[in-house]
Amino acid sequence: MQPIFDIPEIPLNMQRQDGSPITRAHIVAEARSWIGTRFVDQHAEKGVATDCYGFVRGVLSAIGVLPDGYESQLPEAALVYHRPNGAMMKRVCDERLTPVQVNRLQPGDFLLLRVARQPQHFAIVGDSVYPGHLSLIHALGPSAPASVVEMRFDRPWTERVVGAYAIPGLEDWAA
Repeated sequence: MQPIFDIPEIPLNMQRQDGSPITRAHIVAEARSWIGTRFVDQHAEKGVATDCYGFVRGVLSAIGVLPDGYESQLPEAALVYHRPNGAMMKRVCDERLTPVQVNRLQPGDFLLLRVARQPQHFAIVGDSVYPGHLSLIHALGPSAPASVVEMRFDRPWTERVVGAYAIPGLEDWAA
């Protein structure tokens, strides 16, 4: 049985420590710095181990979008997912982020993807390392390659998108 709880609103910071705005380029660069981090469920440490939620959370923390200590504001049940609650994940994304149409994705946007039948996988959209295509940066596991990877964002991934989102107030691509 999955826990039911409300996740409090966490204020997002959209400025770097030097006062400059956080941009999509910052998200993509930080996401790429996690490539090769091995997949381990319930982890979130760059270069050591992460899952898809820990990866996205770690990227946002590293660039300063999430405030220090934000996890202490979450109910204990929100910190431990033995089985992801897809409906809750979709609801929180819909309420807290800016929905984006899949055909209008930009690097630095976030995706909630279906695995099997449930929305339970997070990814970050990368820029065009594959000519004519965006990329998908995510913690892929537990099967091979079982690490954070960057791959072409095309079928079958486009068919798995349940929600596409931007961070409210995020600056465009220029760093």
